[in-house]
Amino acid sequence: MREQFCVSKVRMSEAPVRVDLHSDPEADLDLAVAHVQAEGVIAYPTETVYGFGSLPTTAGIACIQALKRRRSEKLLIVLTPTAEEVIELVWNDEAHALASVFWPGALTLVLGDPRGIFPSGIRSEAGKVAVRVSSNPIVHRIL
Repeated sequence: MREQFCVSKVRMSEAPVRVDLHSDPEADLDLAVAHVQAEGVIAYPTETVYGFGSLPTTAGIACIQALKRRRSEKLLIVLTPTAEEVIELVWNDEAHALASVFWPGALTLVLGDPRGIFPSGIRSEAGKVAVRVSSNPIVHRIL
């Protein structure tokens, strides 16, 4: 199967743009990254299923929740290129041990965010955030 991105327009009424990373990987990646930086949403491959991604902003979160027809109480996860990117979250010994074995990979850890680094829609009312370091090379190129 060829990996592709479906890059949505910022306005939901416009048709999505399908990008094939095999025909011109760098140009297409630039388009996807620019779209995310403009608070757009992309669909991308993960270790298990395709996911929607955007910047962790109110607009990006709202767009993904609308696309997924998801209630705001059902939170989104954060993808990060390395564990060091989320070192300011609260880690316990078990989280460190799991991350050292299974990251990068399909493991999602729930870590404390008492300082409110991430907005609601990502951060729970209890101050927790679901975080994953993806092993997918395309995801790493975007992050």
